[in-house]
Amino acid sequence: MLYAQVAKRYMTDDILFDIRNWIPQYLELDTSEKEKYALFVDDLCNLQHGNWVQELLLMDFGGCISLRPKALVGKRPLLYSDITFHLFPPTIKGKRPIIVMTLNLKHIKRSRGKSKKKKFTFYEGEDLSCCAVSFMLALALANNAFKNEFKSLRDIYNLVVPLDADRITLKWDDEWAEQPIFRDVEVTANGYAKYRYYFVRLGRVMGYEKALELYGLRRGSGKELNDALTPEERRHIIGNSGDVYERYYMPDFVDKDCQGIYLGTPRRDDLIRRVGRLARHGRCPSSLTDEQKLEIKNHPDIVKAAALHKNALLYKNETIVSVQQIQGLDLTCDLCKSDEEAGPAKKDKVFKRIDILRKH
Repeated sequence: MLYAQVAKRYMTDDILFDIRNWIPQYLELDTSEKEKYALFVDDLCNLQHGNWVQELLLMDFGGCISLRPKALVGKRPLLYSDITFHLFPPTIKGKRPIIVMTLNLKHIKRSRGKSKKKKFTFYEGEDLSCCAVSFMLALALANNAFKNEFKSLRDIYNLVVPLDADRITLKWDDEWAEQPIFRDVEVTANGYAKYRYYFVRLGRVMGYEKALELYGLRRGSGKELNDALTPEERRHIIGNSGDVYERYYMPDFVDKDCQGIYLGTPRRDDLIRRVGRLARHGRCPSSLTDEQKLEIKNHPDIVKAAALHKNALLYKNETIVSVQQIQGLDLTCDLCKSDEEAGPAKKDKVFKRIDILRKH
């Protein structure tokens, strides 16, 4: 589109052909399709076992509701005001109240780039390592973020829902309401790049053979949601049409017992799913030795790539032109016009302008 706006015409077939062949021929990069794998609940539990504390809630959210990672740690971070806690009366008299957490997402990307608000509900889970409610309560209590200044879970569980009300809603402190939940320091939100870095590192520490991807959680969750919900419900939660889901989020591995289905024998889907899980070994090394690092550093391909990178930086520093240097120059591209309209004299004028820019 930028070319069309500047040149006032679309790219010709020969230009498009050169662009398509630039990456595989000149840069010699691999353009084959990357394997799409999924992280399911067993993988999530393994990761939680060796997890750094703050990432636990991010992985729970990403796995349970199939969120894009940047919905939680993007430009608009998740704030305390996006979380609401409700206390409902116990179903059995004399028991503690039921705590439910609502996650209100206001900036969710949908197909065609449009945004739509979504609200998801979480309840206290049986597995504490994957319980988003318990962990969020712990964060809020540690930060003293509640308006009522609760000091412990006991203070919250001792609350009694009035007979004339169906629930109690816990309020945030005014100062904490607009603070990011996941942050590096007091007010700076934790970014996507850092979350991704620690997630990949976590997978290495836990012994996974493949480098983990945040979208693995989304694929695993999307697969389970796709099996359990109607197409309309899945589209609403994941935010993608059916063809987009099949193209980008459907794992490559077929986790159904095709053999049992065809032969009519008892199906062993559980065994098939075990084969499709990412391979891991808890005692595998999590980092390279100094000898291995030196061997990689001195590898001919690495040395060649480093030299190309260095030359590219030198070229960039020599040819970069600031806005102040080109102010006042007429940069109209006469070459974008037809050959009949742009004569030799005008072409020479254009090349002189290019020489001026190069000297700067």
